[in-house]
Amino acid sequence: MKMEYSIRQSGGSVEGAVEREEIDRLQRAFLDGRTRYIFNDVDGPQAVDLTRSENVLCWPEEKETHVLGFREAKKTVPGAILFDDNDEPVVNLSPGLYFLSHPFTYTEKSGKTPEWNQADSSRLVKLLESRFPDIRIFDPINSRLGYLKAAPTEPNEEWALAQCAGILHYCNGVLFAPGWPDSSGCNMERREAVNSGVPRYFIGADV
Repeated sequence: MKMEYSIRQSGGSVEGAVEREEIDRLQRAFLDGRTRYIFNDVDGPQAVDLTRSENVLCWPEEKETHVLGFREAKKTVPGAILFDDNDEPVVNLSPGLYFLSHPFTYTEKSGKTPEWNQADSSRLVKLLESRFPDIRIFDPINSRLGYLKAAPTEPNEEWALAQCAGILHYCNGVLFAPGWPDSSGCNMERREAVNSGVPRYFIGADV
């Protein structure tokens, strides 16, 4: 089975597709702290400097829900709460609407319930709108897109994700909350943003 991958580095990202066996070897090299690593992309040999690689994400080529994230980047720049796609601190955001991509469903790895995620998402909205007063944030997991138990109909994650994919196209950027690599919904939103050319920003891991 072929897997798509994205290796986030300080100077950008390396993306492509490989056979699943290559992903397993890449994961071992990444977690073992290897430096330069050469592997076989479907388009030919690919070399990466793993010392500059902060995270590796991969998912089945069919874009199923399972996502394997090797490690979430550690962000420790004093006073910074938001980072761009190159891990540079963001000082200003242009005025407008931004989409908050936050995990929602419970996972054993995070141990966080949907209610906890909703409360944390609200907290981040207040924090970010306070730091960047000219922006407004759309918070989908606290909206009535099908997530809330209080919604008029039963929660429908598939329908809600489809609505989110359409909404984020009209936003100035997508803000990814800590823990996003382990969320299939957040990864879907990241792919939509990449494919649509919508800027991506990442909230610091210690915010």
